[in-house]
Amino acid sequence: MSEEPPPTKEQIWRERLYAAFAISLLLIFAACSGLITVVELPLRLLLGWIWHLVQAVPALLPLWPKLLLPLACLTVSTWLIHRFIRWLITTQGHTLDWRARHTVSATALALLGSAAAIALSGVVHQAVWLADAPWFTNHGRLIERTEAANNIRQLHLAILDFQDQHKRYPDSLAELDLKRAPQLLHQSPVRGEPPEPILYLKPREAPASSNPDDDIAILVSPIVGSGRDWIVVGFTSGATRFLLSDQLPEVLETRRMPSSKKP
Repeated sequence: MSEEPPPTKEQIWRERLYAAFAISLLLIFAACSGLITVVELPLRLLLGWIWHLVQAVPALLPLWPKLLLPLACLTVSTWLIHRFIRWLITTQGHTLDWRARHTVSATALALLGSAAAIALSGVVHQAVWLADAPWFTNHGRLIERTEAANNIRQLHLAILDFQDQHKRYPDSLAELDLKRAPQLLHQSPVRGEPPEPILYLKPREAPASSNPDDDIAILVSPIVGSGRDWIVVGFTSGATRFLLSDQLPEVLETRRMPSSKKP
């Protein structure tokens, strides 16, 4: 049975080129499809220490005079430990030939263990932070409007709770007890952009009556969604409406549902 000849250098380089091309296509696909976190997580776990050194070392170099005292303390403590170990071996009557390189090696192992523990805590922190990020990014036109409507409904419930306790509307959203969900006060116009505050329009009267004509706007989201400019308006009844941004002046002027306009 004949053995296959070993691959030539040209074949090895061709295989490496194909592998690099396949990995490049995978990264491009991940970036375009919103799966970049799937690729970023293992890369940060494996190569994060290199990125940390690149960022930390240039900032540390100008501060080298401040490192002299810790290094001096480390040198003196290492020497004292070495002398103590030598004295202990002599008093115990052992014949072990303990040299300076042994003490230096033990000190280096202790320092490396401390550095590994610190690095491991950083890895765990980074892994938890990355795991909390969305693995799939939805860039649909309705996702931001849906999130804004949900935030406004939650704020309306918080306003109702405030009414039950104080028999009045809050003067601002800052009066609401939102310590567990402070993110409700803001809404990102598009996923990934900085959040903007939700507008609160305090009603002039106490809680509105059940008459639909008394249903007025009290919450207005920032412009959200891609494509056309949309806002989400919340009313005293708890209803929410998707409106075009050019209808906002009518909402602010009348505080009522604006005239219907086909999107």
